[in-house]
Amino acid sequence: MAGHEAREFAAVIPAGTPASAPVTITTAFPTRVVDSIHWRVPSGAHGLMGWRITMGGVQIIPFAAGTWMITDGQSGTFQLEKLPDSGAWQVMGYNTGAFPHTVYVTYMARVIQPERLPPSPWPNALLAPMPDLSRAGPPVRARP
Repeated sequence: MAGHEAREFAAVIPAGTPASAPVTITTAFPTRVVDSIHWRVPSGAHGLMGWRITMGGVQIIPFAAGTWMITDGQSGTFQLEKLPDSGAWQVMGYNTGAFPHTVYVTYMARVIQPERLPPSPWPNALLAPMPDLSRAGPPVRARP
């Protein structure tokens, strides 16, 4: 998996959580570029649990708004690109079953690097801001 950091979370979806009032589990971390998200749902949910990944309350995965991932004993990886990089990630879910179920999520993230400018052919001294001479008074002469 691409990335410099693995940010791991276990999002527990409580039993008896209706789809009309899903729970939101914060999986936030500092601002990073997320290259991929690996997920795993152990066996046992039997189609009674649905989950999605959101950022700041906005649904990211699955892409179609209002839909859910409904998985049982499965895992996978979402490759991402050109998403916002706020770090405000969340797992939202419902669970109409009698037992809690967990979605394990690993964000493969990298630190945002500042844009590097190409080297300048001019010496740095020539690129420094010039002093504002318009406010300068008359020249000061040294005393002999």
